[in-house]
Amino acid sequence: MKYSYVLYSSPHLIQILLVTCVFTSFYAGLNTFCEIDYKKLIALSTLSHLGFIGIAFSIGLLNLSFFHLLTHALFKSVLFMSIGEVMISIGHSQDMRHLSLGGSYTPFSCFIINISLLNLIGFPRLSGFLSKDLILESLNFTNCSSLVFYLNLLNLSFTFYYSFQLLYYSFQLSKLSPYSLVNPILNVHSCLVAFLSLTSLFFGFFFVNSFFLCFYPTVPFLYKIFPLSLLFLFFIFLLLNKRL
Repeated sequence: MKYSYVLYSSPHLIQILLVTCVFTSFYAGLNTFCEIDYKKLIALSTLSHLGFIGIAFSIGLLNLSFFHLLTHALFKSVLFMSIGEVMISIGHSQDMRHLSLGGSYTPFSCFIINISLLNLIGFPRLSGFLSKDLILESLNFTNCSSLVFYLNLLNLSFTFYYSFQLLYYSFQLSKLSPYSLVNPILNVHSCLVAFLSLTSLFFGFFFVNSFFLCFYPTVPFLYKIFPLSLLFLFFIFLLLNKRL
């Protein structure tokens, strides 16, 4: 982004960057379907969103890609720390199916995880929604192909799938062992993580209103509700079929 003027001066280099970012985002999201190690899952999620940021940069949305970079850094850092707390508390298990233990032993950490996941899937009016929605709407005013637009929607569906997995297992009935050891979390650490999670929730409004003089593009109503409708239908499908 700092040397964007160099990259934008070469159309061929931008095309290579766009293809690379689309493949990176798609391949990382596709790998999350077969992953049960939630440490690797969140790493793949980060890689997928870096590809999404690179796509926005490649098609000329420099400011919006920087905005999403900041919002994603906030709620993903909270997610990493909270998942680390749960992992330590359940005997360093990285199996996603053991998250219910963390929900019983460290409910506060699981609550923070779920807040971060709502940001990750772009729940309406949260910071993650503001940055993602602006990028998706602005794609309609660029010269990118329809293939890139629909691949972006597909990548967001991948995000919703593994986020639903984490939500599902964190709320699943616990399978506790009477001999399990729990490492207590320091109160100071919990307060700092809670403050960071609140910051990640409201950072989008603060940044847009204070620093980021962006425009809100007017798009047809069908385009406006299409991403949200797609995610809602995907959620209902996963919930009814319990494909987990």
